[in-house]
Amino acid sequence: MVKDRQKFCSRECLYKYNKRLTITKDELEKLVWEKPTKDIALMYNVQTETVNEKCREFGIIRPPAREWASIERKKAEIKRYL
Repeated sequence: MVKDRQKFCSRECLYKYNKRLTITKDELEKLVWEKPTKDIALMYNVQTETVNEKCREFGIIRPPAREWASIERKKAEIKRYL
């Protein structure tokens, strides 16, 4: 339970929030166009905002979230027909 003065629910959340993402610009640019931000964050055990901040720092343009939603719908349709 989060207290009034406490920003994070646990030490683990605080650690994840403060963890830094160490990745090269080329690697991140490739990953951003292959996977959604939340999947990249899970791979590196960081928050999605950390990935977004790194993209801004490197000047990487990310695809809109709706693009990933449409890709997921297309995958579901293909699975239905198989």
